[in-house]
Order: sequence, then structure tokens, then C-alpha cells
Amino acid sequence: MEETRVETDEEGVVIVPAYSYYGIQTRRALSAYPSVNHRMQPEWVVAASQTKKAWIRLSVHSLKIPSRVGSLLIRSAEEIEQGRWHDQIKAFPTLDGTGTAYQNNLNEVLINRALELLGESKGDYALLDPVTYDALEQPDAMFLGISSVLAMLALMEKGQAACELAGVEPERFQQWIRRLEAVQIGRCPSELMKLLATDTDRKLQWNSSGSRMSEVIPELAGEIEGIIATKVQRSSGAEMPNRLLKQILGEVAGFRTTIAHLIEDGAETTGPMAAYCILEILDRISKTKEVVPR
Repeated sequence: MEETRVETDEEGVVIVPAYSYYGIQTRRALSAYPSVNHRMQPEWVVAASQTKKAWIRLSVHSLKIPSRVGSLLIRSAEEIEQGRWHDQIKAFPTLDGTGTAYQNNLNEVLINRALELLGESKGDYALLDPVTYDALEQPDAMFLGISSVLAMLALMEKGQAACELAGVEPERFQQWIRRLEAVQIGRCPSELMKLLATDTDRKLQWNSSGSRMSEVIPELAGEIEGIIATKVQRSSGAEMPNRLLKQILGEVAGFRTTIAHLIEDGAETTGPMAAYCILEILDRISKTKEVVPR
């Protein structure tokens, strides 16, 4: 029988697996959103950890987080960057439309790992509580914006073959990379941007007068989506399983609907959501290279 632990918050009591680094908030999300257990591409998890690590470092510098606690949280974040604990990130950026569940999940993993490093039990939040530890919390739009651009850059570079498979010209691909590196995230502390530039080795124009992320990424994503849709439609006459075709076309249609709703609502997270959706589609297309004709 699986060992469990009990966690409580102002809403009540929740049973959590004893081994888990996620906690009560993520467990509630597992109940509220059946699709929450979706496994993300690792670049997304690493980018989120890089974003959070820079925020923690900034909070330590501004004395909002004690240096000892900060060093443990940073160590936890670096472990995620090295590939550990990815299976504990159950929420994903588009889960609730705001990124709150995604950030809460990451905060719980960081804090429970830090507690473990302190010799405490996971879920023993007397020292550190992911719900009330405000210094760890970033504005969702900032957290999603930064981590989405970092993830999209990493995946676009790694996934050039997928873009080419979708019919993207190499020159166009390089233009996309340059546009992403120059995107304006929004209101972010300059100190945070400097830390991120150092940590990620990216010369990003965070506070430039260029286009905002909410303008650039939906436009970029729509362009890629159009190329992919055309490519898939042209594949319909080839020897390609109908079931696979329907899956891809359904995912493209789902992407189009998601982004249309976000733009209509004027959501601050439109850019990050578009980034996440289109890269999921690219990843899906890349896995069909044996059956999708060039």
C-alpha cells in the first residue's frame, strides 16, 4: 500500500503521496484538471527553474529570503536544471489559463526539496510554506513570460529539424530566433534581467522598445501553425494512417481555438500560451517524420 502524508491549508485536508515533492496545491489541481498529468518537454521545466532561480537570487539580494534558505532553494532549482525531479512537475503552462498552477507546482517541489536538504520531512511546512512564502512568488505573467521565451528559444534551436520537417526555410527559422531574442517581456526588474542573462547566456533585449511578447509570439505561432496545417493537409494523399492525420489536425485546430480565445480575452498570458501550444504541435509533428512527406 502506498505511503501517504497529510497536508492542510485553509480549504481543508488533502492526502499526498509520501514520496512526492509536489504538495497540496498540485494535488488539488490533479483532481480539478484530469489532464494535469501531461508530461512536458524538459526544456520547459528547465526554463521555469532558471526563471525561478534568478527570482530567488534577487530575493536573497534584497533580503526577502534568508541566505541559507535561498542557497537551498537555488540548489533545488539547479537539480531540476540537471534533469532531476521533472516527474514531479504535473501542472503545465496552459492548465488554468494563468500559469498559477504551474508556478505553484514548481514552488512546492523547490520547497519540499529544500526541506529535505535541511533534514526535515517533506510537507512539514513549519519552516517553509509554499502557500504563505510570498518571497518565492512571482507575478504569473512575468514568470510565464520569461520562462516561455527561454523554453521556446531552447526548443526552437533544438527543434530546427522539426521546423524543417514542417516546411520552414532555414533563413526564416533564424529570423524567428532573432525576433524571440529581442522580445519585450514587460515590467521586469532590471536586476532580474541581468541575473537571467548571466545564468542563461542569452543577450535578450528584455526592456527594449521592440514588440511585446503578446504581439510577437502569437504572430510567430500563427505563422508556424499555418505552415504545419498546410503540410499535414498535403500529406492526406500519401500513405499515412488516417488516425494519425486526425490526431495532428485535431491538435492544430485545438491550438487555433486556444489562442483565439486568449487574444479575444486580452489575456496577459497570450504570448506564453501561444509559445507552449505551438511547440507542442512542433514536437508532435517531429515524431511523425517517418510518415510525413517532405
